[in-house]
Amino acid sequence: MKILVGVQPDEQGDDALACGEALARSMRAELVLTHVYPTPWRAHNEGAVDVEWRGYLVEQARTTLNRSVARLTRDVLHEVNVHAHTSSGRGLIEVAEEVGASIIVIGSAPGGDHDHLAMGSTSGQLLHGASVPVLLTPTGYVYRKVSLLPSRVTVAYQRSLDSAEALNAAIKLCRRTGAPLRLVTLVVQPPRMLPSFAGALDELRGDARQFLDQALVEAPFSTRLTAEIAEGEDFEHAMAAVDFTQDEVLVCGSGTAGPLRRVFLGDTAQKILRVSTVPVLVVPRHAESELDQTRLIPKVTG
Repeated sequence: MKILVGVQPDEQGDDALACGEALARSMRAELVLTHVYPTPWRAHNEGAVDVEWRGYLVEQARTTLNRSVARLTRDVLHEVNVHAHTSSGRGLIEVAEEVGASIIVIGSAPGGDHDHLAMGSTSGQLLHGASVPVLLTPTGYVYRKVSLLPSRVTVAYQRSLDSAEALNAAIKLCRRTGAPLRLVTLVVQPPRMLPSFAGALDELRGDARQFLDQALVEAPFSTRLTAEIAEGEDFEHAMAAVDFTQDEVLVCGSGTAGPLRRVFLGDTAQKILRVSTVPVLVVPRHAESELDQTRLIPKVTG
């Protein structure tokens, strides 16, 4: 199994490397460290390439990769890859397909809040074009000194197709790493000005518990599985009610509106990414990788 890590010569690249290394060690997987450098401009003469500028970009890319390799511990199997593309996200997708990577790991965009995820052009391209799960790493993750990942896998679960896909991938991840699995259903309280507030909230709780109970029944017996409901007046407060450890991974589906076999963020997934303080694994629809080659939970059609 191969885990592709997009490395950069900055702290965000260090975050992705730390996250990818901890995951690779737990999964006994090989790291593919990749730096995508921009395709050089063509010279004034039609068809000619600025060889000197290209050489400089390749040299900088190799320097970045050498720096990343030096930060790895000796027991992690790895290879390096320099790739040219006009956009880093699409370049990572090309490399993932070429090497057969099962997961793509990247850091947050620069300028994000510490311990949170920040979206940028690279993550946007990956989340709209990758056919394998994408693991997004919070800013400052390298300082957590996590050696093994994950200690627990949490799935943001609703009774829907994308949640079923996420649950299947999470079960595979737990089996590979030995981590326990937790299902969390978020319940956002209706506006208090509604006369039917109490009844509506009870109905939401009941539906959530029914979904979770059914998932517990359908899950394989070998999976250490717990389930809980988190409530809040809005999505951010509901997520804040969930207790996460520093070395946990949150898994969510991409959303049923996306094209088949590609990641596409739905409304729920976008909200999760905005408030999560742990790495988030976004699973594309009908992902077929070493993480999720067989379906363990039946498809949900409604």
